Amino acid sequence: MAGYIVDLLEEALGSITERKIAILGVAYKGGVSDIRMSPGLHLAEELQDRALHEPAVEARTDGDSPIQVSLHDPQVTDQTLALETLEDAVLDADAIVVTTDHSEYESLDPASIAQKMAGNVVVDTRAVLDEAEWAAADLDPIRV
Repeated sequence: MAGYIVDLLEEALGSITERKIAILGVAYKGGVSDIRMSPGLHLAEELQDRALHEPAVEARTDGDSPIQVSLHDPQVTDQTLALETLEDAVLDADAIVVTTDHSEYESLDPASIAQKMAGNVVVDTRAVLDEAEWAAADLDPIRV
């Protein structure tokens, strides 16, 4: 599934290199803090892997990551993860991917999120967002 989501992002953005992708949800399911079998963390790894193997990146020698992946989860408190606040995670993001069906994500304000983002791509892998509301905020919701 992670590979398919990366394909969608590449199609929507043209390339994931030099982009910021916000992953909302690292718990394996909504309402819990357990990160075992996390689709969000798996997606983060796939994004990093795919970005590192793009031809323009393979020629780089600066050692910097070619993609910025930010993680947010209102339930997870694991100190080993570089979790960000929702505002920081979506700030200047080219795309958002919802990977956990936390109830907190159902009540997000699309207009407020749109103002913080650099791009407009929103991939909803858990069908928690109201597509019409997000489209009305000039965002491009993609439900998987």
